[in-house]
Amino acid sequence: MRENPYVRSVRFIKSAVAKRDWPDAMGLPEVAVAGRSNVGKSSLINRLVNRHRLARVSNTPGRTQLLNFFEVNGQFVLCDLPGYGYAKVPTAIREGWGPMIEGYLNIRTPLRVLMVLIDCRRDPGQWETSLVTYCSERGLTLLPVVTKMDKVSKSQKFPTLARIGKTLGLSADALIAFSAETGEGADLLWRRLMKALALEGPAEVADAPLTVSPPASELRLRPMTAEDAPEVAVLSADAGAARWDAEAFRRELALPHATLKVLMADGRLVGFIVWWRVVDELHLLNIVVEPGSRRRGFARRLMDDLMTAASAEPGGPGGHEPVRALELEVRAGNSPAIALYDAYGFELVGRRKRYYADGEDALLMERLVQR
Repeated sequence: MRENPYVRSVRFIKSAVAKRDWPDAMGLPEVAVAGRSNVGKSSLINRLVNRHRLARVSNTPGRTQLLNFFEVNGQFVLCDLPGYGYAKVPTAIREGWGPMIEGYLNIRTPLRVLMVLIDCRRDPGQWETSLVTYCSERGLTLLPVVTKMDKVSKSQKFPTLARIGKTLGLSADALIAFSAETGEGADLLWRRLMKALALEGPAEVADAPLTVSPPASELRLRPMTAEDAPEVAVLSADAGAARWDAEAFRRELALPHATLKVLMADGRLVGFIVWWRVVDELHLLNIVVEPGSRRRGFARRLMDDLMTAASAEPGGPGGHEPVRALELEVRAGNSPAIALYDAYGFELVGRRKRYYADGEDALLMERLVQR
């Protein structure tokens, strides 16, 4: 394998089954890799960390029967989950995988990122779609990786990604096309992983641990431009937010009643907000902060701008009426977002059953503007 500028060191920690056997968190964020048997999970891990045999590659699917933990660069822990599916292993072992994987995903505190691997030659099943939903509900960063892309011709690459993305409820550009044979997608996967964990890029990896959150004075909010659209679409997909691609954001920019802004930290795009003004109401459509920058006050900075717009005096540009109310919809299971809106005085006013494509309910929240 060619030299990987992202990798300095890899250390096997241990294998485990029960919670009592899991390694101590060590203060490091954790990345889990999940995929069906024979999806190419071991090959991906070996390519990702630039090791030929770190994860065992076998002709017999499902040979990974434990949770295997590795420390990478002293910066994060990689957990290789058992392959799910048709593995030829004893029934008792196979039936134990479900509780083992679910237990880990549900209560492993340092878990931050979940890679979900999908074979390009097969349609995603209920297991993959449920993992996508799970990431959104738990606030994990989802990295959907389509493996074995060397098996697909160039002309079929985009149709393949579009087909898989449609099943998962994701745009094609949210997926990472990957081949362990050719190395395609390895750099993109590393860049999205580093961004999700708020780690420095390859030029700084040699001597950098975690980046330091910039102080509020270094934040800058500016109008979104068409040139921002691809990066914003990736950020939206990485955060598991609304399924908009770059073209959807460009169309939104052309609407006279829409306001789109991006939040910059040290020249890096870390969040965005989208709202509509409809007569005397502001409708919040989207507010996203990159997963690695959460709990740093960035979402509040975006909300503060929305509240400033709502409290602006009438008669400004466009001769707007005074804002009477702010409205929004939020996933019923998105507790952090609900807590944020509650802190800004939004109240629950309704519920839409099975509003989202995955069947989750939407909560309707409103805040009246006092003048």
